[in-house]
Amino acid sequence: MIKSKQLILILTMLLLSGCATSNHGTFVAYTYIDPALKDSEAVGKITGESKQTWLLYIFPIGKAPSTDDAITDAKSKVEGTKYLTDLSVDDRVYWKFGYKEQVIEIHATAHK
Repeated sequence: MIKSKQLILILTMLLLSGCATSNHGTFVAYTYIDPALKDSEAVGKITGESKQTWLLYIFPIGKAPSTDDAITDAKSKVEGTKYLTDLSVDDRVYWKFGYKEQVIEIHATAHK
């Protein structure tokens, strides 16, 4: 009886702890910008996002959201973007009935 209660407690703890699959800590692959690019043209403000849906709040569907994917998405919005400046990162969770969405969003200035 005591062992079954311990087993139930351990299983409950594992289910409630979940797992963190977002990669917003992996910021950018590099931060060095070639000095030759410093005189490039600022194109304007852009945004990019990376998101993942969690079915029943505990089952992840799709690739984990990451800052690197959000930056790649932002760069793809303006053709020829070489680098981004004034970068801000926002990590949000949108709770819906039966699922949630974790979204990493980038706001930046694109440069050609």
